[in-house]
Amino acid sequence: MVKEESLSRADVAWLHAEEPTNHFVVTSLAVLDEPLDLDRFKSMLSRRIHLHPRLRQVVMEGLVPIATQRWTADSNFDLDAHIRRAVLPAPGGHAELAEFIGDLVGRPLDFGRPLWEIHAVDGPGRGGALVTRFHHSLGDGQAMVRMLRTLTDSSASGWKQPVAHSRRPRPRRKSVRASIVRDALRLVGRLREAPHAARQAIDAAGTLARLTLLDGDRQTTLRGNLTMLKSVAWSRPIPLALVKRVAKASGTTVNDVIVSAIAGGLGDYLRLAGEDT
Repeated sequence: MVKEESLSRADVAWLHAEEPTNHFVVTSLAVLDEPLDLDRFKSMLSRRIHLHPRLRQVVMEGLVPIATQRWTADSNFDLDAHIRRAVLPAPGGHAELAEFIGDLVGRPLDFGRPLWEIHAVDGPGRGGALVTRFHHSLGDGQAMVRMLRTLTDSSASGWKQPVAHSRRPRPRRKSVRASIVRDALRLVGRLREAPHAARQAIDAAGTLARLTLLDGDRQTTLRGNLTMLKSVAWSRPIPLALVKRVAKASGTTVNDVIVSAIAGGLGDYLRLAGEDT
């Protein structure tokens, strides 16, 4: 039995950044080569889910307003409630799959349950698709990849149980504004004698500020008011080896290269629309 544990500052920030029109949920798509045996998939997850306690925990509020939120075991955990089968309308192709995922992205996760869900989708391609949704408070991008790799097989020959990690690594964050950092340092100095719960609450607020107090974007045709209706799209596969070569040659990271490519595509779109970038 995993004991209760307080949420980290980053986790609290992600939770409190939730808005009705913008959910902090990592949604991923895997197009399958062969149909999924859903019963076998559930059986596999049931044997491995203990490696990641967060997948069986819910977020509980503190007993007093200033107390930190905490992870606690879901006494009514039901794996079937998190894994669902969906059938796309005819013809069940790319467009129907994109519309299905767009509808999912507009929905919040159920905070009365552990913050994840998986949809096995019949329709696209030879084997259908698997759409996963995990709240960002469960892990950053790298931690999420590691988690999914431990829950699934890397090859058809089987799986070797890895060492479980109960805590995700802290995400690396670049400084947003020097003034925020200076203010945070001064605030920490004043709070050295404050109760632990109060310090943690203010730390969470500082993390949220660093995530949200970015310079505003210029007004373009790409900007508008967020709604609950979402549209999703994806590119053709991009060879990871190519991305790694570009990253190595430019002294950057894979993430830098992908984000730069997306920014370049958006820039081309705006220039074609006659906007100054």
